[in-house]
Formats: sequence, C-alpha cells, structure tokens
Amino acid sequence: MTSNVLNQSSSDSRRIAGKIRFQLRWLLIGLLVPILIYIGYFFNYHLVYAGIAEEIFIQSDDIQLAGILVKPDTPGPYPAIVLLHHAGPQRYEKWFYRIHTNVFVRQGFAVLSYDQRGSGNSEGELRTAGFPEFVNDGSAIVNFLQAQSDIIPDQIGLFGASESGWYSPEIAAKSGNIAFIINKVGPPMPWLDTVLHEARMDALAAGVQAKDIEDVLSLKTRIYQFYVDTAFNEGVDDGSEREEINALLTEINNRPGVENVMIKSLPEYEAIYYKALASKASYDPSPFLREIDIPMLYILAGEDVNIPFESSVDHLERLKFELNKDITIQMYPTAGHYLYRYNWFPMEGFYVHGYLDLIGNWASSRIDRDNQLSIE
Repeated sequence: MTSNVLNQSSSDSRRIAGKIRFQLRWLLIGLLVPILIYIGYFFNYHLVYAGIAEEIFIQSDDIQLAGILVKPDTPGPYPAIVLLHHAGPQRYEKWFYRIHTNVFVRQGFAVLSYDQRGSGNSEGELRTAGFPEFVNDGSAIVNFLQAQSDIIPDQIGLFGASESGWYSPEIAAKSGNIAFIINKVGPPMPWLDTVLHEARMDALAAGVQAKDIEDVLSLKTRIYQFYVDTAFNEGVDDGSEREEINALLTEINNRPGVENVMIKSLPEYEAIYYKALASKASYDPSPFLREIDIPMLYILAGEDVNIPFESSVDHLERLKFELNKDITIQMYPTAGHYLYRYNWFPMEGFYVHGYLDLIGNWASSRIDRDNQLSIE
C-alpha cells in the first residue's frame, strides 16, 4: 500500500511539473512574440530607408566624398536636408544617420548624409582635417544638391550634431542660400570655452582634486594657444615654450587622476596637423551666427558634460533678443549629450520623448510649401 501511495504521489508530481512547464512555455512565447514584433517594427521603421536611396560621390576640393541621397517615393521637387557629423570617424550607415534620415524623408525632404572625410568610402585624412575642411565638405554637399533638378535650391536645411554645430552657421553664411539650421547639442559658443567645460567635467569624473582642476584647465588653455601660435610659424615650435609645457605636463600627470584627462606630452610638430588643431582651438561661430538671418533650432541637454548648458542658453538668448534672430531653443533638462531616453540604455532611436517629432515638424514648418507647389 505504501508503494502505491508513493507511485501515485510521484505521478501527481510529474503531472504538476508538466503543467508548469507547459504554462511557462506559453508564458515565454507570450513575452517573446511582442518583443520580436517590436524589434521588427523598430528595424523596419527606423533603419530601412523610408524612400528611394541612391549612393553618390561628390567632389570636395581634391577628394571625393561618398554619400547617400534618400528621396521620398512621391513626385518632386523636394526640399532637402544635409546631415552633418559628430566628431570622429562617421559613416552614413550608422543608425544615427539612418534614423534621422527617415524622420525628414517622412516629412517630404530629400536627405543627404555622407561618410566623414577619411572615413568609410570617403577620401582624405580625418586626423589632419580641421574646420575649414569640414566647412568646404558641407558646402560641396550643398552645391551638389542645389544643382539637382528635383531639389528646390533655396529650401535646403542643415542638421548639425555636436561638433558640426560649431561650423554649420559658417556653411550657411558661405552658401548664402540655406533655409534653416537644426543643431542637436551643437555648441553656439567658442570652441575653447566649450572644450574647457568638457575638460572640467572630465576631471571631476576622474576624481581630480578641486585644487588641481584649475591647473589642468590653465595648462590646457596654454597648450591650445601653443597650437595656434605654431600652426603657421614653425620656428616658434623650436623655442622654450614646448620644453616648458612638456615639463608642466610631466609634473601635473603625477597628480591623482590627472593622467586620465591630460596628454602626456605635446605631439611632434607637423604643419598640416597643427593647422587642423589650431583651426579648432581658435574657432568661434559667433560672427557667422550674427551674419546669417535664417531660422535656427538649437536643442540642448541639461546634463550635458560636453556642452555647457546654461552658458549656451544665455548666449543664444542674447543673440535672439539683441539681434532679433529667429532662434528656437529646445531644452531637455534631464538629458545627457546624446539625448538618450534612458542613461542606462544608450541606444540610438531611444531618444528623449518628443525629440524626433520635434525636429521633423520644426523643419517642415520652415519650408515654403507655396513656393514648392509653384515650382511643381
């Protein structure tokens, strides 16, 4: 009898375990199906081009830039937008550029993005490229678009992102025929002011002591001025300034945390490289911001460690009211530099709520639709 009871108990346990496995299996399927559906939606909506894509090559000075032009699948002519670059090697195939391309294509824009010079299939060398080269590249892209029969030549906008926010106003000034600018966390202040803010934030994060941070910033300022002084005067590089700076670098890098935020020594002199460094260290977008008279949208993040938030807002507000500039300032007080919705989930496409709708709708509202219809 005891054996029968044990057998019955074992059989009941197996049935219960089987039911649990069955229920867990369907629970897992129930969880996975919507996740897979969303992943499919995300890739199809954000990463598959929403229009007709054409790979192109554009001449800029003595190099060729590789790009892609995506047009709506409706009849033209179209307004257009040029997607400029973040710092560092950039390719138009990155999610960032695909996602932003689709936002604007769905608003009726043709969108041109391209590989940064020295990156991907674009020629040139990124290391020795400065802002003059980036401005020339952007201007070549604008000229290319203006020559296309199905692009409205006076309805081309610029989308700057981070670093390109500095020089997008210069491209607009050089062209003289840009419809608007959108700058996503693009700095409106001089390069040096912005980079010193970034250096301060990096030093704090690296645990550099408060009394040492000012020395770090002072030495960085001296280094950047050295690049400017020597860029067009090789003889200066042979003077005592290089030796003094390198001696200071050796000393300061022995302080706690500093080695994480400071170079070990000055790079060897190379004229073209120093000119590139100097073009950034001495750059100020203010003259171009004052010169151009077009709508601009600046999107700034309150927790940005790269761009000084409050100073940038103040700078833009002065331009807006003192010179009556058409500047819209959109602030996301709790967002970081990349405008990710969740700092713990840094993924392109998951931006702060409303950002993608904002840029698409704002750009669309700055286009002269009556002029577009008359051209058609």
